[in-house]
Amino acid sequence: MFVPSEGTSSEITADVTYSEGRDRIREAFQGIKDLPGIDVSKPDAQSQIESRIEGCDAVIACIGSRQPSKPERWLGSGSELVISAMKAQGVSRLVMLSSMGIGDDFLPVSFLKVFWAGFLRVAIPSAHKDLLAMEKNVRSSELDYLLVRPMGLTPEEPPKGKWDVLDKKGKTNLSASICKEDVASFMLQQALNPTYSKTAVTVGHKA
Repeated sequence: MFVPSEGTSSEITADVTYSEGRDRIREAFQGIKDLPGIDVSKPDAQSQIESRIEGCDAVIACIGSRQPSKPERWLGSGSELVISAMKAQGVSRLVMLSSMGIGDDFLPVSFLKVFWAGFLRVAIPSAHKDLLAMEKNVRSSELDYLLVRPMGLTPEEPPKGKWDVLDKKGKTNLSASICKEDVASFMLQQALNPTYSKTAVTVGHKA
């Protein structure tokens, strides 16, 4: 998702606060017949990204797949393309989806934390390696970035319209799953009204 600047000719504008704008942005997306789809494996992927983000203030990036059944991994190479395109167009704010279990996710030691970290390394090592590469690219990009590490994303989890954010070590634990819509809302909020800069956070609901 790309967040255009106010006053551009883009089809979606975000010149309102998050609380005022979420429903309007949702309605705007519903009115677009052809949402931009870019295959980051194609030779012209960067130029396509550049054309899509021209005039934007921020980029929300959710690249690739972490599913064991899908062996293709595009987080590392895809993040490089997004970063290069943003620099070419002078866009500085990047909100990138990552995963719990990567880096220091600030969760206290628990069965879930140990299990997921082990699962990533053993069951889907290619996804683990790809996530690490993506985070490394983002951290070294010199952009105003936020890495978002959600708990387990599931379509079965009903949206709550709120979330809890871990940005430092503590005793707060989070439930195993969170609704995709809640994570998307948090990422949109951070694109429109940033409160975290050049850091990573874990997002979920208090256990």
